[in-house]
Order: sequence, then C-alpha cells, then structure tokens
Amino acid sequence: MQKRTDAVSNGQVIKKSKMTESKIKVALTKTIAVEESQFIVSQGQTNPIQLAQGNLMSYQFNQDIYVHGGLCTELVDSYIVATTRPALLITILLSGRLNFSYDNLQFELDAKDGPKGVVVNLTKPTNFRRGLTKQNVVNKINILIKPQWLSSRLKDDVHPQSFFQTHQAFFELNLDPPLISLAQQIAAVKPTQFMEKIAIESQLTQLIYQACLQLPHQYHQQEAQLCTYVDQRIENIISYIENNLGQTLNLSDIANAFSMSVSNLQRRFKQEFNMTVNGYIRHRRLNIARQHLQLGLVSITEAAYEAGYLYPSNFTHAFRKEFGFAPHKLGAVEA
Repeated sequence: MQKRTDAVSNGQVIKKSKMTESKIKVALTKTIAVEESQFIVSQGQTNPIQLAQGNLMSYQFNQDIYVHGGLCTELVDSYIVATTRPALLITILLSGRLNFSYDNLQFELDAKDGPKGVVVNLTKPTNFRRGLTKQNVVNKINILIKPQWLSSRLKDDVHPQSFFQTHQAFFELNLDPPLISLAQQIAAVKPTQFMEKIAIESQLTQLIYQACLQLPHQYHQQEAQLCTYVDQRIENIISYIENNLGQTLNLSDIANAFSMSVSNLQRRFKQEFNMTVNGYIRHRRLNIARQHLQLGLVSITEAAYEAGYLYPSNFTHAFRKEFGFAPHKLGAVEA
C-alpha cells in the first residue's frame, strides 16, 4: 500500500512507523462513573488499567447519530486500538492535544492556538487507533453519523456525492466562534431531562449543518475507493463480525445469528463486497495484524496468534499473499 502524503493545515496528517516501547496497547475500554467523575478503564485484562478521568458525556440521537466527549485528563501513555464502522465522523478538539488514525490516515491536532476540527468519511470498516499521553488534558467532542442518515437525505443531490462515496475523504473544519460555541455547549452537558435532550439534538443538528456547508464541491483523492452504502442487514452482519474478530467465527454461527441460511448469507455478502465471508474475515484480521506490526505492538508470532494462525509460517504465507511482502519487511521481530 502506498503511503499517503495528504496534510491538514494546523492539524497535520502524519505517518508513524513504530510506537515507543513505553506505550501500552489497549484493545477495549469502558467508562465507569464514580461520584462526580468518570474513568475510562481497559477491558479484557487481568488487572484493568485506568486510562483517563474526567467529566465525560455520551448521547445517541435517532439511532443514527452518536456524540461523545467532554473534558478529561489522560493518566497513562497508551494506545487504544478498535474498529470503526462506515460513518461520517466529525472531531472537534477544544483544548489539549489529540492524535488518532483510521488505518493509514493519521492526524495530530493541537489546540494551543485555538480549537481544531476535522471531518472524515469512512465507507468501510476501518482500524482506529487513539493515542493517550500522561497528563494531557483534553476537551473534545466526536460525532458519528451513520451512512443511512446521509443516504436518506442525499437522493439526487450530486454536490456532496463525491465526498460521501470516497473512503477516507477528509477536510479541515473551519471553526468560527458560533461553531466553537456549539461544540462547547455539547461537550459540557450530560442530558438526562427532556429539555436537555431537545437542546443537545438541536445543537447537534446545527453543528452538522455548519460542517456540511464546508463540504468540498468536488472531492478528488489519490487512490480513492468508491463504493455504495451497504444495506442495514449487511451492515449489522459486518458489525457482528467486527465485534467478534478476536473469537472463533464460522458461517453457521453468523447465519444463525441473523436467521439466514449459510447460502443466503454467502450470496448477499458476495453481492455487496465481491468477496466471501471467510475472505472478508481473513482480510480484516490480516489488516489489523499489519497495523499492529507497523506500530511495533506485537511480534510476528504474536500477530499470527491474534490473526488466528497456529503457525507463524502459515501467517507469513497469508500475509505475503495479501500484501505482496513478508511481515519482517515492516521491521517486525519473530518472537
């Protein structure tokens, strides 16, 4: 895969080949409320790690729009690794520093000279990585808008189609005082009452409207991959697979989970993605393994195990077939 050279002014897109040894990889997190503060802690470990503490908010609007964020202090040097589904993502950093990536598209935002924002469009499931830095105080909001919310409003409107159909399309958000004020109001509230919910939904709609006014009229990106949005059922199947990539997955279990026959599952999946279900699972696991190897998070043996291969030699063969080169070309060690 060719490296991108795109850049966002004041929030530069960067490439990092390896992570420092002191960083801790965390695959899953959850939020715990303790009195007036909340903690983000790691999951799936014998001794969970407290990652961040602060005044956090999360809200879901009409099943299609999600917002989370708030003010928090990062407590350790760490990396959170997860998977993001297809969506339009609006990130606004009000204070502090923020670094995150979607596959090979990486951002570093610094609000020391004022708030920063970026809009990213994803048309397929993507590896997400978020870096944490000890004592970094962050105030931000992240808004996720599902594809069906967009497609139901696009219809024959040609103007934004090129952006919404391009995987990893992005642009820097121009944050004027009204837009900053909207983001601050959203970040500061944890809606529980009726009027609070109406208020935040109105603010979210206004913010999304202001962001969409800045959409580029014609979006062109090197190596852009255009695709149509998948239907709701297939998206749910993708979500099921993504949430269980670390577990044993077989066609019968997936088909049963969605009350489908295996043949119907295979047929519909092939129509949408032009690949088999098992091919998709293998592709995603190998892509995650590649990212972890590039970041120096795992050895080749560990990457093989995480990707579901009992023997590193089989993993190396599959990796070479998928990407055209062996894992050690990334500078990874064997064990």
